[in-house]
Amino acid sequence: MAQRNVTTYIYQIETDGQVSDSVAWRVIKNQDSVLLESDFFGVKYTYQCNPDYSVKRYYMHANEANYMNVVNEGDYIRLSGLKDGDNICSVVDKGKYPWYQNIGWAASHMLSAGEKEITFSLLRPDNFSMVHMQAGVVEEEQVIYENELHDAIKVKITLTGFLRHFWCGYYWYRKSDYKMVKYHGATGGPGSPKLTMLLINEYVN
Repeated sequence: MAQRNVTTYIYQIETDGQVSDSVAWRVIKNQDSVLLESDFFGVKYTYQCNPDYSVKRYYMHANEANYMNVVNEGDYIRLSGLKDGDNICSVVDKGKYPWYQNIGWAASHMLSAGEKEITFSLLRPDNFSMVHMQAGVVEEEQVIYENELHDAIKVKITLTGFLRHFWCGYYWYRKSDYKMVKYHGATGGPGSPKLTMLLINEYVN
């Protein structure tokens, strides 16, 4: 039987400075794949990933009228499911960049690979189009989480091209193993609420 490594990371969520919820990310590492599981604001997410966290298959389930299964087919991504009760059946050109549906894990792999910048693709779940994003190291600084001060690497995430002016977010990663410990940025376009996620607990299952 293949050995599995299972770790859970729990993040406190603040919206416009007010604690609103928490989210747990369960990371299951096998020899040749990684499984990411989360329940975010009542929506269940499952990502079947390559060892570098690029996505092989992505599943989202909100309710019986809203769920989606997305499969990486090389040059294309195939979508199926329901949105507001209507059938989803679509094929999208993935583009030339790796597909990282979870932004935080894309930058984590970037750092562990010794890189300072990465461009990747992400599927927008609202209109099923692919967007290109860039992650780049900003600086090193200390961050308080789990009631202690830790050394971290700050990374800025933006859209590419002209769209970079319309959205950005900041992620902080622990220097020792490049795991995300903090996020701060807008939840959507200009004027949308500010979201902060902070690591408050982690444990091996």
